[in-house]
Amino acid sequence: MAPELLTSPKTQLGEGPGYDCETDIAWWFDILTCRLFTLEMKSRKLTEIPLPGMASMMAITTDRRQLIAMDEGLWLRDPDSGALSLYIALNSGKTGGMRTNDGRVHPSGSIWISSMAHDPIDGAASIHLVRQGEARLLFSGLTIPNSICFSPDGAAGFFADTREGIIYRVPLDPDTGDVTGACVVFHDGRGRAGGIDGSVIDRDGCLWNARWGTGEIECITPSGHVARTVGMPFKQPTCPAFIGAQGQGMLVTSASVNLPDDGIQGTTMITGHEFNGITDAYVIL
Repeated sequence: MAPELLTSPKTQLGEGPGYDCETDIAWWFDILTCRLFTLEMKSRKLTEIPLPGMASMMAITTDRRQLIAMDEGLWLRDPDSGALSLYIALNSGKTGGMRTNDGRVHPSGSIWISSMAHDPIDGAASIHLVRQGEARLLFSGLTIPNSICFSPDGAAGFFADTREGIIYRVPLDPDTGDVTGACVVFHDGRGRAGGIDGSVIDRDGCLWNARWGTGEIECITPSGHVARTVGMPFKQPTCPAFIGAQGQGMLVTSASVNLPDDGIQGTTMITGHEFNGITDAYVIL
């Protein structure tokens, strides 16, 4: 399992890696510099797309548009023209200073998307369920929401508040992605170096978490225990995503913020290893 540092520009706050099986294209963002990167996997052609706001997550819709989480809402983007239109606004009634953060598509085609203050404020962050044009608040009182992912059958959701250091598990309706019961502690990462960041779950139910500050991706078993770690060529990994037709590879973003200018940062692809991964579902609008 040899991580390969891609020839992408250094990212101040890399986030939102994803992959589309139909086109064999991967993507990720640099939140702070308002850029979207797309990578054609076969040719390794990298495209940099400037955006009008801070974006953190993208998904492909069933009609082949791009749904981008940016600033205080979700936007539809035409991949040919680049035209953007607001799909749904988030954080209604809150006064400025908010942006989206971690998010992922549920197997049903719904989305969980988080929001937080630009400069993290205790208790100001939240997670919404977006389904068929409506947003419903699921969790509030968070600070830096992360680690959003789902079990292979869609019957369980996972999330964390990085400042707290705990990954929670919550039962879901597999047909909608909506919460049906109380949260329980899935993994307690307090007292350990680094912090919990983005996560993704494989077909075996193992959760792969980017451990901010340690330069590692952790594989956490369905029972909540760290089974092994994979070293990254950078100190601050932010989020993993499975890539390849069978989810056999992994793409990991990172951040250079608060590090020396000569620090090695960027986006890494792990090849030469057969992950038992799952690529994200398409969004049903």
